[in-house]
Amino acid sequence: MESVNTPGPLIETEFYGGEQADEPENDDFAAETWRPRFGLTHATLTAILARHSEVSAAKRKGRKPAAVMQMKCFDDCFHAVLNTPVPVSNAKLQKAQLSYAQPRSIASASLHQDAILQEMRTVANGGETEVTPETDIGRAVLHNLKCGSRTAEWIDLENALKGPAYVAKLYIGKLQDDRSKPGRPYRLNAEQLECIALFVAALEKPFARRPDKSKPWLHPAEVLMTILTDGGGGCGKTTLAVDVILPMMEAYFHPEGVLRRAPSNKPARIIAGRTMHSGQGLTPQNSMRTATLALNVQSQQKLSITHVDAGVLHIDESSQLQAELNHAASLRTTYARESKYCLNRSN
Repeated sequence: MESVNTPGPLIETEFYGGEQADEPENDDFAAETWRPRFGLTHATLTAILARHSEVSAAKRKGRKPAAVMQMKCFDDCFHAVLNTPVPVSNAKLQKAQLSYAQPRSIASASLHQDAILQEMRTVANGGETEVTPETDIGRAVLHNLKCGSRTAEWIDLENALKGPAYVAKLYIGKLQDDRSKPGRPYRLNAEQLECIALFVAALEKPFARRPDKSKPWLHPAEVLMTILTDGGGGCGKTTLAVDVILPMMEAYFHPEGVLRRAPSNKPARIIAGRTMHSGQGLTPQNSMRTATLALNVQSQQKLSITHVDAGVLHIDESSQLQAELNHAASLRTTYARESKYCLNRSN
């Protein structure tokens, strides 16, 4: 754990919903210094990683917080891994130092701030970022700041009418062609193809039953499925969703009928979507209690436009989504759709 030399908050938080939140200004270089506050023993670290306190709290009688029950379920699934002995580290605590002691580090930080300001001004004016840095650091910064923008994927009506399987093959071929390099062809593996096949199989029967055979559109409430895609970091989950699955869904539910959501700003930018807070019209100050989630006139109108005719909800990094926020989003979506689809919220 670290502590700054100057007084200040010792809690780091992430702003969910992320509507142009500005970082507090601090020109005091002394605030950048840090030092180890105290060391943790091997037994303490093991207890923290193995969630011993949460597991003990879950075994007590009485009402338990949702976070405790989530950790208890996590322990039920991974108890053997979490309690595997870990070798003791002989690493020594680092001495106090000044992070921006070198002029080059200060210049890099200044370049990072300038890039952020330039990006904010460009986006505010409705333009696109011009990547014209003079250093490698500048190129890396602007590359990370550049938001992922959705590109139109044109599917001819003739191809769309051939069915989801045919459209999926088109997108798979396009993905493999775009990512292949001379001498290094890019190919999806068997697990990725099987994942796509699950979505295709779910769409095939409703596609065959659609009332108007001259159009590919499916009814928003016709296909009822919940698919969780799980895998290690970098295995291609987001690539598969952004380049194949979501465009295929948009071909049959309209682009506006596919909601792209994420728990926080970074994954939302990657999938060219919105955060759960923003999509529901919530702010970090809103209560997640059921009694306070009722829709007012403004919220009802907003969710009616975005959610009533939607046929797909894709949540990227869903494992990071708070249970309370997931419940709030589901409940408010039910409120918005219940009159059109005759939903019973008591179920």
